Amino acid sequence: MTAAAATKPAATHELTITRVLHAPRDLVFKVWTDARDAKKWWGPRDYPATHLEMDVRPGGHWRGRLRSTENGKELGLGGVFREVVAPERLVTESSRPLLFNQPERKE
Repeated sequence: MTAAAATKPAATHELTITRVLHAPRDLVFKVWTDARDAKKWWGPRDYPATHLEMDVRPGGHWRGRLRSTENGKELGLGGVFREVVAPERLVTESSRPLLFNQPERKE
């Protein structure tokens, strides 16, 4: 490895989602942080959530599973809560999606 490669900063990806909702702030925060509520809306219509668990605190983990209504393939998602300031701010870091029902990838 060259010295330039060793000092090159790692690529970072950031996605910021901002929405204005006509709903009480406490309720919006609750449906984002209560796994039972979030499971009802998490994922697109054709890939609904079948499992979701959350440890809502800085450093706490979240993970879930979406399942295709068309072919049954599953997509695992997860991450870490970085900031939790109820009911103002929720910052998470997501990990790479995991596909279930497929051979394990070797990296």
